[in-house]
Amino acid sequence: MRTLNETLDYLAQLIQTPEFLERRGLGNELAFYILDYDPAEELRVRSFIRYLTSHSPIQVVSINLYEAILDIFAQEVGLNALWDLEHTEGSDTLLDAMHPVLETERLADAIRQKADGAQVVLLHGVGTAYPLIRSHSLLNRLHSRFTETPVVLFFPGRYTGTQMSLFGLMTNDNYYRSSIYFGGQGLITNMHYSNSAYTLPTNSASSTKPGVRAYLGYAFNQFLALELGYDYFGRPELQDNVGNTQEFSQQGMDLALKATLPLDYGFGIFIKGGGIWVWRSDVYSRMGEFVAKGANNKITPFAGLGVSYNFMPA
Repeated sequence: MRTLNETLDYLAQLIQTPEFLERRGLGNELAFYILDYDPAEELRVRSFIRYLTSHSPIQVVSINLYEAILDIFAQEVGLNALWDLEHTEGSDTLLDAMHPVLETERLADAIRQKADGAQVVLLHGVGTAYPLIRSHSLLNRLHSRFTETPVVLFFPGRYTGTQMSLFGLMTNDNYYRSSIYFGGQGLITNMHYSNSAYTLPTNSASSTKPGVRAYLGYAFNQFLALELGYDYFGRPELQDNVGNTQEFSQQGMDLALKATLPLDYGFGIFIKGGGIWVWRSDVYSRMGEFVAKGANNKITPFAGLGVSYNFMPA
């Protein structure tokens, strides 16, 4: 695991790369990144943001969320009116008066305007802006405004990949956006035959081979996803009682609904189930004769249980 200094140094180099700036490899994912850190390192992070903004060879714009909020109210009613309200009515009344403005799109619009011309946007000041805004709500509003520009949010606390815990003490609401993902899996497959010409004289025979699965998925949220997969089950071999060996080709397509229980540090427990279309055909015999007899296909249900790990952008 990287130290904070190593992470910041890595980020300074990463944001200059064409892959980062052009959002390569993200599919239809929005280029939003969350860098969480120990709140005790706040001054170190602020110093890094100032340095990166002034020394990076690309156009980096840093936006302090608390200052952006004050700018809105300075234009609306003047800051003196806020101080007077807090002095006479108290902090709770002040928050109640400010929330209707902050619950609208005003702050997101103001951030988009401040970021005009930026190649990368750095958002910070989350701690000082609490409880005026919640990070997950703001990020959700910013999605439609930053479809091409990468955004990095500096978060003083812990982000698990699905949940944001401000200062490591307060649990913020879950932050997750629907997305497309893809991946691959290694398989161990077993083909079992009984009461067939290839099972004599034992009445049953089996063959175990390696296989692979490639899949494309759509995550509706952090709990539920739909996956479409291609399965290659290898070429199992079965031998009859006189030494004839038959090699089979097996492959299929599956559609599964996947439910995940997110855990800390990017881990999760999942269960999935659905249907799979399996196609099997005889390939050849060791006697040198090509055969295609017995080719068939079927649809059958399947289910699975496992542990997952999500690699989040640094």
